[in-house]
Amino acid sequence: MRACAHLLLRALLAGLGLAAAAAWLSAVGSTHTTQFLLVWGVFFSLLAMLAGLLAMPLGLIVAGALPRSRRGIWGLGEGLLHGLLLGMFVPVVRALGGWAAIACGVAGLLAWQLLPPARAEGKPLARKPLMAASLPLLLVWGGLAWWNPEGRYAQRYQENLLPAGLDLDAAHAVTEPDALTDRELARAIAHTFMEVHPQAQLRWSWEEAVAVTGLQAYGRATGDSLAFSYTRAWIDAHCEQALSEPLWADAGAPFLAVLELPPSYRRPADSLLLGRLESYLRRDAPRTSRGTYSHAGLLLAGWLPPAAWVDSLVMHGLPLNRWDAVWAQEQAELLGTSMLAALQDDGSGLLRHAAFELAGHELLLPVEDMFWARGNAWALVFLVDQLADAESSRRPARQELRQGLQRLAAGLLTQQDAASGLWRSDLGGDPAGNPLETSASALIASALERGAARGLLEAEPARAAAARARRGLRQLLQWQQGRPLLPNTSTGTHPGFRAYYRAVPMASNVSHGVGAMLLLLCPEE
Repeated sequence: MRACAHLLLRALLAGLGLAAAAAWLSAVGSTHTTQFLLVWGVFFSLLAMLAGLLAMPLGLIVAGALPRSRRGIWGLGEGLLHGLLLGMFVPVVRALGGWAAIACGVAGLLAWQLLPPARAEGKPLARKPLMAASLPLLLVWGGLAWWNPEGRYAQRYQENLLPAGLDLDAAHAVTEPDALTDRELARAIAHTFMEVHPQAQLRWSWEEAVAVTGLQAYGRATGDSLAFSYTRAWIDAHCEQALSEPLWADAGAPFLAVLELPPSYRRPADSLLLGRLESYLRRDAPRTSRGTYSHAGLLLAGWLPPAAWVDSLVMHGLPLNRWDAVWAQEQAELLGTSMLAALQDDGSGLLRHAAFELAGHELLLPVEDMFWARGNAWALVFLVDQLADAESSRRPARQELRQGLQRLAAGLLTQQDAASGLWRSDLGGDPAGNPLETSASALIASALERGAARGLLEAEPARAAAARARRGLRQLLQWQQGRPLLPNTSTGTHPGFRAYYRAVPMASNVSHGVGAMLLLLCPEE
């Protein structure tokens, strides 16, 4: 019992320390401090408890061998190690930098001083029990290091770079970048992406789905059939995976590519793919109490808590918008209205990242008044796309969506960076340590242009903002071997807090950045 009390005390102290560090680094205002510390204190305490459970057998042995005067030193060292290890595998802990290790180290020191797990002292530190207790700990942490949960992202983004020895088609190299028209630049971006990413190796997930969506927009705008041949081969290479893996937001997004294929590129097997997605979206997908698709879908057999993520407006919403069926349009409207009701801020018109339903309560993340740029770009793209071909509809849901779109667009216009024309990852946050972000900027500019063209937004300010963003993005492009590289795209992002969003790694030629840029350069007629 004493060992369990020690574990609980240490986890609570570590959780509070980590939450306090997150609140300080995120500059959380007094209005949200209590809720922030409660929410993230509980989350971090659970993480610390899991780490402590792994080390508990070892701690019991050491507690009996060390004199009381040295137990605090052991607790400090153990806590520092836990903080470092959690930072390796948990992005929101990694965002705290060295403060994570300090918070866990202080928690360990206090817990071992105030309530050590055992009273006995002076027992010999027997080698065999010590090794037996250390083995499971080493196996678990070693297994995590080998698996590296976030490593798939690093590998994915490394693949986007252009190795010096890569044999690229010289015909597509650019010698005078400044003289390129938008469509010529789109051609250079599209062909570089297709050459660097063989279809079978391009993953079947949301990031790659955005890239392929951009490629198809490029193909429609220029008549370049290679974009559709590439898409067809990508779908065929992943058909088995698409028919077998659990469906959730990330796994559902690539089905948009099937819906956007021209008729001449469709195959009978596509009906199986779309039939599976239809069954999921109409019947099988877990939902929140508001009716929004739960982002985690059928992962872990659908047992994860329901959560509405703004990302779903593109991952689920765009396939619904493209589906020529009454049920799909009804579901798209429900998705849009329920997401706006859950996430749109009354004051700014911007959307938070996610709403989790826990024990009958809805928890918004970020807790503080912080708004993620790409998430708001997802929302703008979906709303313009949903309303573009039905702006005259008088149904109440359409009116709600249009009002939400106009409020969102107005909020985004106020957050555009005056010098660069781009938007920062943390909308409305202090520019210091707040990077300009290219995927969000391209998506916002593309949606503003389309919204203005369809009469959904006030034309002059929307077009002016889009033009500034277009110039800023072109100026930001880098060139290597005569090929364009789009830098400053934030990588995979989870719901978190301000310090976490600002610490999300940036990479070049990321799939969702490339796709967003192609959508901007190749607007729908």
